[in-house]
Amino acid sequence: MEDVKLIRLLQERPGEGLDALAKRYGGLIFTVVRRVLERYPQDAEEVAADVLVRAWRSAGALRAETLRGFLIVTARNLAIDRWRQLTRRRELPLAEDDRVQEEAFWETLESDEGARALAGALLALPPPEGEIFLRYHLLMETAAQIGERYGLSEGAVRARLRRTREKLAAKLRERSDLG
Repeated sequence: MEDVKLIRLLQERPGEGLDALAKRYGGLIFTVVRRVLERYPQDAEEVAADVLVRAWRSAGALRAETLRGFLIVTARNLAIDRWRQLTRRRELPLAEDDRVQEEAFWETLESDEGARALAGALLALPPPEGEIFLRYHLLMETAAQIGERYGLSEGAVRARLRRTREKLAAKLRERSDLG
């Protein structure tokens, strides 16, 4: 089922829409959530269900071209929130530059126009930089896991991630200056 039809079904017949959404994207949602909540399988199932509810509540604002990204980001954010509740760990604060860059990235991704710009910038990256970036930031794979997949050291993966963030930030700034 196409995402346009899926969103329409979610708006018009929520029960059927949620079933269709779970059938099409349930595996992806659960994969993202499980990466964060690996040691908490019951919570992972609950958070995956919460993602579907969030999509249902947002059905009027969803767009077909950004539905997949919305689900991934929502799954990641809800899973991280639950992980923080469960572990109650104090996190080390990011360096101020990193925090600003991270916040700008997620704010950009969460807006429809920003998601399109980010998707375009990611697609313009030479392989495998875009995929490494998505695997790390959205699928929550570790640098070691990504390095193993691509035959790179963990340090090389981290260096590529840093350079990719810098490239994306520059491309997004360039697009915003043109608009």
